Formats: sequence, structure tokens, C-alpha cells
Amino acid sequence: MHRLVSLLPVQYARQTQDLWEQLEETFGLSPVQNTVPPHFTWQAAQSYDFERLDALLAQVSTEWRPFPLTTAGVGMFTGRRPLLYIHIVKTARLLQLHNRLWQATQAAGQDFNPQFRPENWLPYIVLTAGGLDETNITEVLKFLSFRPFTWEMSIDNLTVLY
Repeated sequence: MHRLVSLLPVQYARQTQDLWEQLEETFGLSPVQNTVPPHFTWQAAQSYDFERLDALLAQVSTEWRPFPLTTAGVGMFTGRRPLLYIHIVKTARLLQLHNRLWQATQAAGQDFNPQFRPENWLPYIVLTAGGLDETNITEVLKFLSFRPFTWEMSIDNLTVLY
């Protein structure tokens, strides 16, 4: 799976990585992925035509300006493999950018993940991608509950992870 993402600024990337390390050391939760830097995802596809994607992103980037991004607390996707995340506040600007990227890149990808369609998209920063279960989730939530997750940052990049 390939993803179109924005990397977090250094200060918040460090804070996120520190959290990943603390969750691993304290609860044995594996790091999200050792090779993936802290980010949030705009879109995911099974594959991209990278030459075409580069041209489309170059076109979109002429309209792109750094924009503010705010986080607000921790959320959880429930199910067989619960996932904890830092919630990103949806703003009109963020939704506008997401819609523009979604429309611009449709011709460059195949088998898009429907989770990232504009009507479904929930922007977030992953904290745990596995390892949570009924034996540790209460303690993990206690660990995270009293930490401030109201971060304000400026996003100025688009990156493709594959």
C-alpha cells in the first residue's frame, strides 16, 4: 500500500516518536513502524503511477501554502485490533486541501483505500497500530489520558510513502 502523507514538523515528530518509545517500553507495544516517520495520511492506494503522480502533485503544489494544523486529544478505532491515535481537528482549509488532493490524484492511482475518500476521511496521527487488548488497554488509556494533546503546527509538505 502506498500513501500520500504529510510529515510532522520536527518538534511534533520527536514528541510522537517519544510516545511510541514510551508505549513500547511501558506496555510492550511495538513501535508503529520502525521505518515510517510520524505523519498523517491524506490518501492510500494499492499503487501509483509515480511519474503521473509527480506531475499532478507538482501542479497542486503551486496552489499549496503552509497551513496550520491542530490536534485535540486521543481517539480510538475499535474492533479486533484497536488503534489509538492523536485526533487532528478538521478545518475548512484542511478539508479543502484534502478534496483538492483527492480529485487531482485520481488519475495516478489504483485501488484507493475508501477510508480516505473525502466523505470518510478522519485525519489522525497513529499512536498504536497493534498490541492493544483487554489486558492492557485500560492502563494504556490511563497513561495517555492526562497528557496534553493540543498541538499547533504548520504543515508544509507532501510525501509519498511506499
